Amino acid sequence: MKNKQLPFGIKFFIFTVILVATVSYGLYERGKYESLKSVSSDPILKSMPEFQVSLLDQDVMLSGQQWLEQSPNGGFVHFWGTWCAPCEAEFPAFLNFAEKFVDQNVRFLLIAVNDQRKDVLKFLKRFPNMSSNVTVVIDENNSVMPNFGTVKVPETYLFAPNGKNLNKYVGPQEWQQNSYVVRAKALLQNAAVNSIDVESH
Repeated sequence: MKNKQLPFGIKFFIFTVILVATVSYGLYERGKYESLKSVSSDPILKSMPEFQVSLLDQDVMLSGQQWLEQSPNGGFVHFWGTWCAPCEAEFPAFLNFAEKFVDQNVRFLLIAVNDQRKDVLKFLKRFPNMSSNVTVVIDENNSVMPNFGTVKVPETYLFAPNGKNLNKYVGPQEWQQNSYVVRAKALLQNAAVNSIDVESH
């Protein structure tokens, strides 16, 4: 049985269609890349938004502004949950990290999200000696994360005393490394930083 060869005209047509499709797709992708490059590099979250959270040990609400007023030298806002394995894994190192800022009067607000008060209290029994600059609260209405633009935990923000967002840490971090302490203290001492750094691992 003889192999039937396609006529030259059909071959040329198929080749042209493939070539045009390839070039068109390349131009389309280039256009998407160029539009991404033109997007403003300004941070989405420039300062701490207003929010309300519940204290664990009493039926009292704490606002973001109140917490900021209690943090004369700035502080960290950390989103986490007892149901989150990476959060649980980094929790001890994060508490040790917080201890290194007690003398600087830098405060830490740990916001439990999508969680139950009883589960958070049970979890915290494993950490009876938290430093005085750490406050653990719960977002019972699950409304705080969207205000920050946070979609998954753990996620941590560093704020200057005036509420300016100095740094954002995406995902679990190696808080035991001294470089985190040095860098955070430098950012707090120079609260006029012009850009936000995003650290993720």
